[in-house]
Amino acid sequence: MELTVNGKTLTVDAPEDMPVLWVLRDVIGMTGTKFGCGIAACGACTVHLDGQPIQSPRALAVLDLAAKQAGWDSPLPAGHGRGVSFMYSRWDTYLAQVAEVEVAGGELKVRRVVCAVDCGTVVNPDTVAAQIESGVIFGIGGALWGEITVKNGRVEQSNFTDYRVLRMNELPPIEVHLVRNFEAPGGIGEPGTAGLAPALANAVFAATGKRIRQLPLQKALTA
Repeated sequence: MELTVNGKTLTVDAPEDMPVLWVLRDVIGMTGTKFGCGIAACGACTVHLDGQPIQSPRALAVLDLAAKQAGWDSPLPAGHGRGVSFMYSRWDTYLAQVAEVEVAGGELKVRRVVCAVDCGTVVNPDTVAAQIESGVIFGIGGALWGEITVKNGRVEQSNFTDYRVLRMNELPPIEVHLVRNFEAPGGIGEPGTAGLAPALANAVFAATGKRIRQLPLQKALTA
């Protein structure tokens, strides 16, 4: 098959039924997610690069800013932990998130989320902050409890009575810090959600020493 990746046309030898994301990672050898939809339908999960973004000044800037604003080196009480994640989206947005969690009695609580965002030139900072905040809220619920189960060929969950989402009283403080520059405007829809689960999983490891390898986090933590 012939693919155009990062502006370059490549001819690859891969099975016809191999998902595109797998071809990018396993055949071409690019870094990024592998288990997306498998067809690269929307592009939200196709962050496949050659290692350049994480080495770029813009990537390091959001990591440094998030760590600084989160007080990365400051001590935490027992049972608390911080975790960090970095995301580069294909529409030229850089995002770093630091999540602080508390684990007590097998219960996972998110205490704080700090986000640093570089999406290029910003027209309305409040809109960007709102997008990230709402993405974080959606991401917390999905990462902690989001699960759809099937029994006898039917989905068991029918509404919010049996599919848990984050409630207002569970909402942690969310900080959004923007990097101001004159780069071309980037996208700001999904990054707030997509980068959160790994930050939370890393925070759980820092708090408990337990590595979480699957979602939802709360179920995996008590498994």
